[in-house]
Amino acid sequence: MKKILLSLFLCLFLSVSHAQQDKYIYLDSLGQETKPGNHKTHKIIKNYKAKQKTYNVYEYYLSGALKSEGIYSDNNAKIKEGFFTNYYENGKVKSRLLYTENTAYGDFTSWHENGNKKTEGEYIIDNYSKFIRSDLKINNSWDENNNPEIVNGNGMYNEVEGSQSAKGELKNGFKTNLWEGRTKVGNLTFKETYKNGKLIEGTSVDSLNKTYSYKEIDKQAGPEKGMNDFYKQVASKIVVPEVSSDITSIKMMASFIIDSEGKIRDIEIVRGYSPKLEDSFIKALTKSPNWHPAYHRGKAVKSKFFLPLTIQIDTNNSHNPERLQGSRRRR
Repeated sequence: MKKILLSLFLCLFLSVSHAQQDKYIYLDSLGQETKPGNHKTHKIIKNYKAKQKTYNVYEYYLSGALKSEGIYSDNNAKIKEGFFTNYYENGKVKSRLLYTENTAYGDFTSWHENGNKKTEGEYIIDNYSKFIRSDLKINNSWDENNNPEIVNGNGMYNEVEGSQSAKGELKNGFKTNLWEGRTKVGNLTFKETYKNGKLIEGTSVDSLNKTYSYKEIDKQAGPEKGMNDFYKQVASKIVVPEVSSDITSIKMMASFIIDSEGKIRDIEIVRGYSPKLEDSFIKALTKSPNWHPAYHRGKAVKSKFFLPLTIQIDTNNSHNPERLQGSRRRR
């Protein structure tokens, strides 16, 4: 009897697949995936079915105007790798910057909607961080009428980025002392203390006047017992039906929500193979233990995950199950 080797990899990306060679991703006002018709913008990944080192991705406003264009190293538009340009809906350039491994680096320039320059700065890679990350150093900034606000890295700065805005002091180009702001994620107002651009502590308040304390802006959701245990739990529950002898691997993908209580819900098959295998995949995820939820500025929030599944058919019957994460026999 053949043995099945299951490889599971967890990825944080949002996608909707179409039959053509391009992939469409529909996003709401917070940049989260939504259904067509409820979206505020959409991305197009060109030639996503082709095996390439990089993929060109374009995002558009509802009006059809280009919002951004850039290069990703994956065909799900998750890992930025290269030059990116963002635009206002009137067609004027909003910002330009470079990415490596989804982290901004090097010179950064932004403009006001009227075309006047807004900011000059640079993203500096943090070589002491456990994970690759960078900090934005603001060198100079101007208001819409070209009046200077930040000179040589010093002054009061108004930060507007995506769904959040904040205001505070810059010293030598980095955030310092008290910053106050608002974000649509979790509907929070917040106060944060910085030193040399590093967050020391923060306090946020939601629309119900509940207060949260935190020392990191975002915390990713994850299984209570760790990813290895989650892989094993899912793999052990999947029942693989008989397949043709010429098939060496099967690739599937499921999406699901981790809600603010850590429960797995809204499971969908994004890439399927057969009804029986898809049903088994969904049941395996349904029976999985709860996760700890994602947190944004101290508040638990829902998050969406995509789980690719690769089933490799081992015809040699020679692998060591103890060394194979998520390995099992076909029933």
